[in-house]
Amino acid sequence: MKKNTATKPNKHPQLTILSDKIIEKKDDLADDLDNIVAFDIVETEFLEAIEKYTDTLQDLWELAKDLGLNGFCEVCTFINDNIFEYSFKSKTEKKLLHEQLSLWPQLILDYLSSPELGSKDIITYIRKDNWPISASKEHANYISVRLAKDYAIGIIETKKHVPKQEDNTSKTDSIEDIASELSSKQIEQAVNVDKASRT
Repeated sequence: MKKNTATKPNKHPQLTILSDKIIEKKDDLADDLDNIVAFDIVETEFLEAIEKYTDTLQDLWELAKDLGLNGFCEVCTFINDNIFEYSFKSKTEKKLLHEQLSLWPQLILDYLSSPELGSKDIITYIRKDNWPISASKEHANYISVRLAKDYAIGIIETKKHVPKQEDNTSKTDSIEDIASELSSKQIEQAVNVDKASRT
Protein backbone atom coordinates (compact mmCIF):
# COMPACT_ATOMS: atom_id res chain seq x y z
CA MET A 1 0.00 0.00 0.00
CA LYS A 2 1.46 3.31 -1.08
CA LYS A 3 1.55 6.15 1.39
CA ASN A 4 0.89 9.77 0.66
CA THR A 5 3.99 11.92 0.61
CA ALA A 6 3.97 15.25 2.40
CA THR A 7 6.79 17.74 2.14
CA LYS A 8 7.68 20.84 4.07
CA PRO A 9 7.32 24.25 2.42
CA ASN A 10 10.28 24.92 0.14
CA LYS A 11 12.44 28.01 0.17
CA HIS A 12 11.96 28.86 -3.49
CA PRO A 13 9.38 28.03 -6.15
CA GLN A 14 11.64 25.95 -8.40
CA LEU A 15 11.93 23.33 -5.67
CA THR A 16 8.18 23.41 -5.05
CA ILE A 17 7.34 22.91 -8.72
CA LEU A 18 9.67 19.92 -9.05
CA SER A 19 8.51 18.46 -5.75
CA ASP A 20 4.86 18.63 -6.82
CA LYS A 21 5.65 16.89 -10.11
CA ILE A 22 7.58 14.07 -8.42
CA ILE A 23 4.73 13.53 -5.96
CA GLU A 24 2.35 13.36 -8.92
CA LYS A 25 4.51 10.76 -10.72
CA LYS A 26 5.79 8.77 -7.72
CA ASP A 27 3.13 6.05 -7.76
CA ASP A 28 3.40 5.63 -11.54
CA LEU A 29 7.16 5.17 -11.23
CA ALA A 30 6.64 2.54 -8.52
CA ASP A 31 4.08 0.62 -10.63
CA ASP A 32 6.31 0.70 -13.71
CA LEU A 33 9.31 -0.48 -11.70
CA ASP A 34 7.25 -3.38 -10.33
CA ASN A 35 6.39 -4.42 -13.89
CA ILE A 36 10.00 -4.13 -15.04
CA VAL A 37 10.85 -6.68 -12.34
CA ALA A 38 7.84 -8.93 -12.85
CA PHE A 39 8.04 -9.44 -16.62
CA ASP A 40 10.68 -10.78 -18.95
CA ILE A 41 12.38 -8.48 -21.40
CA VAL A 42 10.51 -9.97 -24.39
CA GLU A 43 7.05 -9.45 -22.87
CA THR A 44 4.83 -6.55 -23.91
CA GLU A 45 4.18 -5.53 -20.33
CA PHE A 46 7.91 -5.16 -19.73
CA LEU A 47 8.43 -3.06 -22.85
CA GLU A 48 5.54 -0.80 -21.93
CA ALA A 49 6.81 -0.40 -18.37
CA ILE A 50 10.39 0.46 -19.34
CA GLU A 51 9.14 2.97 -21.92
CA LYS A 52 6.81 4.65 -19.42
CA TYR A 53 9.48 4.72 -16.70
CA THR A 54 12.12 6.30 -18.91
CA ASP A 55 9.60 8.72 -20.44
CA THR A 56 8.72 9.90 -16.93
CA LEU A 57 12.41 10.35 -16.14
CA GLN A 58 12.85 12.35 -19.33
CA ASP A 59 9.87 14.56 -18.47
CA LEU A 60 11.31 15.22 -15.01
CA TRP A 61 14.74 15.94 -16.50
CA GLU A 62 13.28 18.47 -18.94
CA LEU A 63 11.24 20.16 -16.20
CA ALA A 64 14.32 20.43 -13.96
CA LYS A 65 16.38 21.81 -16.85
CA ASP A 66 13.75 24.47 -17.51
CA LEU A 67 13.82 25.34 -13.80
CA GLY A 68 17.61 25.55 -13.76
CA LEU A 69 17.96 22.59 -11.37
CA ASN A 70 21.01 20.98 -12.96
CA GLY A 71 21.89 18.86 -9.96
CA PHE A 72 18.61 16.99 -10.23
CA CYS A 73 19.25 16.57 -13.98
CA GLU A 74 22.48 14.76 -13.10
CA VAL A 75 20.60 12.47 -10.71
CA CYS A 76 17.99 11.75 -13.40
CA THR A 77 20.71 10.82 -15.89
CA PHE A 78 22.31 8.50 -13.32
CA ILE A 79 19.00 6.73 -12.64
CA ASN A 80 18.16 6.52 -16.35
CA ASP A 81 21.51 4.89 -17.18
CA ASN A 82 21.04 2.38 -14.38
CA ILE A 83 17.43 1.50 -15.18
CA PHE A 84 18.48 0.49 -18.69
CA GLU A 85 21.29 -1.72 -17.38
CA TYR A 86 19.03 -3.06 -14.66
CA SER A 87 16.30 -4.01 -17.13
CA PHE A 88 18.57 -6.51 -18.91
CA LYS A 89 19.38 -8.47 -15.77
CA SER A 90 17.68 -11.68 -14.67
CA LYS A 91 14.55 -11.55 -12.54
CA THR A 92 16.57 -12.64 -9.52
CA GLU A 93 19.11 -9.85 -10.01
CA LYS A 94 16.35 -7.32 -10.63
CA LYS A 95 14.60 -8.29 -7.40
CA LEU A 96 17.81 -7.70 -5.46
CA LEU A 97 18.04 -4.14 -6.79
CA HIS A 98 14.31 -3.39 -6.76
CA GLU A 99 14.20 -1.80 -3.32
CA GLN A 100 17.29 0.29 -4.00
CA LEU A 101 15.88 1.66 -7.25
CA SER A 102 12.55 2.41 -5.61
CA LEU A 103 14.14 4.78 -3.08
CA TRP A 104 15.26 7.66 -5.28
CA PRO A 105 11.94 9.57 -5.64
CA GLN A 106 11.58 9.88 -1.86
CA LEU A 107 15.25 10.82 -1.46
CA ILE A 108 14.73 13.62 -3.98
CA LEU A 109 11.61 14.78 -2.14
CA ASP A 110 13.60 14.81 1.11
CA TYR A 111 16.29 16.90 -0.60
CA LEU A 112 13.72 19.33 -1.98
CA SER A 113 12.24 19.88 1.48
CA SER A 114 15.60 20.00 3.28
CA PRO A 115 18.41 20.49 0.73
CA GLU A 116 21.36 20.65 3.09
CA LEU A 117 20.60 17.30 4.73
CA GLY A 118 18.89 15.65 1.77
CA SER A 119 21.79 16.17 -0.63
CA LYS A 120 24.06 14.09 1.63
CA ASP A 121 21.62 11.18 1.48
CA ILE A 122 21.47 11.41 -2.32
CA ILE A 123 25.27 11.26 -2.60
CA THR A 124 25.45 8.27 -0.24
CA TYR A 125 22.76 6.61 -2.35
CA ILE A 126 24.45 7.03 -5.74
CA ARG A 127 27.80 5.95 -4.28
CA LYS A 128 26.53 2.45 -3.42
CA ASP A 129 28.83 -0.07 -5.04
CA ASN A 130 26.14 -2.46 -6.29
CA TRP A 131 24.73 -0.19 -9.00
CA PRO A 132 24.95 -1.60 -12.54
CA ILE A 133 26.69 1.68 -13.42
CA SER A 134 28.26 3.15 -10.30
CA ALA A 135 29.14 6.79 -9.68
CA SER A 136 32.79 7.60 -9.09
CA LYS A 137 33.77 9.70 -6.11
CA GLU A 138 34.57 12.58 -8.45
CA HIS A 139 31.19 12.36 -10.20
CA ALA A 140 29.36 12.15 -6.88
CA ASN A 141 31.21 15.25 -5.65
CA TYR A 142 30.28 17.06 -8.85
CA ILE A 143 26.61 16.21 -8.33
CA SER A 144 26.84 17.36 -4.71
CA VAL A 145 28.17 20.74 -5.81
CA ARG A 146 25.48 21.08 -8.46
CA LEU A 147 22.75 20.31 -5.91
CA ALA A 148 24.17 22.94 -3.54
CA LYS A 149 24.39 25.50 -6.32
CA ASP A 150 20.81 24.80 -7.45
CA TYR A 151 19.58 25.61 -3.98
CA ALA A 152 21.76 28.68 -3.43
CA ILE A 153 21.03 30.27 -6.80
CA GLY A 154 17.33 29.48 -6.42
CA ILE A 155 17.12 31.41 -3.17
CA ILE A 156 18.86 34.42 -4.74
CA GLU A 157 16.57 34.43 -7.76
CA THR A 158 13.52 34.16 -5.54
CA LYS A 159 14.64 37.05 -3.34
CA LYS A 160 15.15 39.21 -6.42
CA HIS A 161 11.43 38.90 -7.15
CA VAL A 162 10.35 39.84 -3.62
CA PRO A 163 9.08 43.47 -3.48
CA LYS A 164 11.78 45.69 -1.98
CA GLN A 165 11.20 47.45 1.30
CA GLU A 166 11.41 51.23 1.38
CA ASP A 167 14.43 51.19 3.67
CA ASN A 168 16.26 48.52 1.71
CA THR A 169 16.03 49.56 -1.94
CA SER A 170 19.74 49.37 -2.67
CA LYS A 171 20.48 45.91 -1.30
CA THR A 172 21.37 43.16 -3.77
CA ASP A 173 21.64 39.60 -2.56
CA SER A 174 24.68 37.50 -3.42
CA ILE A 175 25.51 33.91 -2.66
CA GLU A 176 27.60 35.07 0.28
CA ASP A 177 24.58 36.96 1.72
CA ILE A 178 22.66 33.72 2.23
CA ALA A 179 25.39 31.84 4.05
CA SER A 180 23.04 31.33 6.96
CA GLU A 181 20.77 29.29 4.71
CA LEU A 182 23.44 26.69 3.89
CA SER A 183 26.56 25.20 5.39
CA SER A 184 29.76 27.15 4.72
CA LYS A 185 31.15 24.30 2.65
CA GLN A 186 28.12 24.19 0.38
CA ILE A 187 28.23 27.95 -0.14
CA GLU A 188 31.95 27.85 -0.95
CA GLN A 189 31.36 25.11 -3.51
CA ALA A 190 28.44 26.96 -5.06
CA VAL A 191 30.39 30.22 -5.29
CA ASN A 192 33.34 28.49 -6.94
CA VAL A 193 31.13 26.75 -9.51
CA ASP A 194 29.30 30.00 -10.21
CA LYS A 195 32.56 31.89 -10.76
CA ALA A 196 33.92 29.12 -12.98
CA SER A 197 30.81 29.19 -15.16
CA ARG A 198 31.39 32.88 -15.89
CA THR A 199 34.99 32.51 -17.04
